[in-house]
Amino acid sequence: MTEKPRISPLIERVDGPDPDDTALQSDSVEAAFLIPGETHLQLNATHWEHKAADYLARAVARNPSDLRAHVQRILLHMKQDNETCLYGALLDLFIALGAHGHHLKVRMLLTTGDRLEEKHRDFLLSRLHDVVFATETLEDTQCAVLPKGYSGSDTLIVVNHHEDGYNPLRQARLLLSHGQLYEAQQLLEPLVIDNPDSIDLHRQLIEIYEQTGDREAFDKTTQALKAAGSRLTGIWLRRAAQIGGKS
Repeated sequence: MTEKPRISPLIERVDGPDPDDTALQSDSVEAAFLIPGETHLQLNATHWEHKAADYLARAVARNPSDLRAHVQRILLHMKQDNETCLYGALLDLFIALGAHGHHLKVRMLLTTGDRLEEKHRDFLLSRLHDVVFATETLEDTQCAVLPKGYSGSDTLIVVNHHEDGYNPLRQARLLLSHGQLYEAQQLLEPLVIDNPDSIDLHRQLIEIYEQTGDREAFDKTTQALKAAGSRLTGIWLRRAAQIGGKS
């Protein structure tokens, strides 16, 4: 009689028991293995919706023309009753479709309209026949992955250099919090040149360049730093390729 091979206790401890439906619905599920090739637009992602949403957001960012991923993501956020991310997903769809896909835009708005804030619904309705550009100024883009323009409101923050306790980095962050990237950039560029060893200033300005993809401004500031005999910080050198990739 042939003896059945004995499974190593170590293998049992590493592999664990055979997976079942309950395991697949657990928080440990890997969306990257389950979603690709899934033809259903309504994903059965009970208990792991957040992982499915993250995966679909990355899929849309990598391939904006993947309309199935767009629709799956929109319907998933609608099921989650997450208005902010539902609007972000719809905004990404409108950007990806450009001047095309009118019927799909209408269908998605009819499906999700009652879940949106009035201002978000009205904005998308107003842009059914007009292209939503990734580079334009848009509000409430926290969950969107395709916008590349400025994000924020029209609130204007005025810089007062003579105010007691004036902190330029804090002022730049205040500008950024109101979506005024250009003003924050203009504030920080001369400060970075005058303070070449300030990692915090460099990091903040680099983050702005990454958001705007402004390679020309980045190159200009880099040359100014070199002309001043400054040693470029590590963060400046590491992020250079990323900024170049967005230009």
